[in-house]
Amino acid sequence: MRMDNGREVFARYPDFRIEDETNKYRIQFGSYSGTAGDGMTYHNKMFFSTFDRDNDARADSCAVIRHAGWWYNNCDHVRLTTEWAVTEIKLGAWYDGKAWHQVSFSEMKMRRVQLV
Repeated sequence: MRMDNGREVFARYPDFRIEDETNKYRIQFGSYSGTAGDGMTYHNKMFFSTFDRDNDARADSCAVIRHAGWWYNNCDHVRLTTEWAVTEIKLGAWYDGKAWHQVSFSEMKMRRVQLV
């Protein structure tokens, strides 16, 4: 990820998986390592929500509030698919456990693994 100040950081979560439609595309992963701060653990084991599929832990819809689909909890510590509310520039957001950071670039890289 690239933060809005130009700093490059990363977050790695082993055993990353996204379940199928029957399981509402639930996200699951292992323990954090990296330089970004652990923003995603807050979202671990959450279902994917969209404006028409409210699967988050909040009474109202985080996907509607944030204008984007994501694995929302109540609502988020990470939102890479939405716009940062206070700027015209399209940025995501990442909470590192201490502060919010605007994200100017992000990638989620996954590798298919053979299940035994």
